[in-house]
Amino acid sequence: MTKTASFNETLAVLYDLPQASLQQPSCHGCARGGTARDLLLHNIFHEKQHAGQVWSVRDQLQLLPGWGNQDLPGPRGRRARVLLGPQLHRHAPRRAS
Repeated sequence: MTKTASFNETLAVLYDLPQASLQQPSCHGCARGGTARDLLLHNIFHEKQHAGQVWSVRDQLQLLPGWGNQDLPGPRGRRARVLLGPQLHRHAPRRAS
């Protein structure tokens, strides 16, 4: 099963939970004395924090999509090329050889 499929399966289960279940106290340390809902929120934002750290390092290493006059991938790249046109590559920093 792919990560996306697993994530969607988990969301489907969570979506069907009664709200009262999410209000139950959680003994997990990351809930910090709160409820199951608090634990879920902590986990969501914790994952966003890790993703942000990865993007930050990739930016520092100039490994983000588009660096070095590379085309941006996917729909965002197409949108950026339409919006920015030739300016997208004109001002891109050059990578050291």
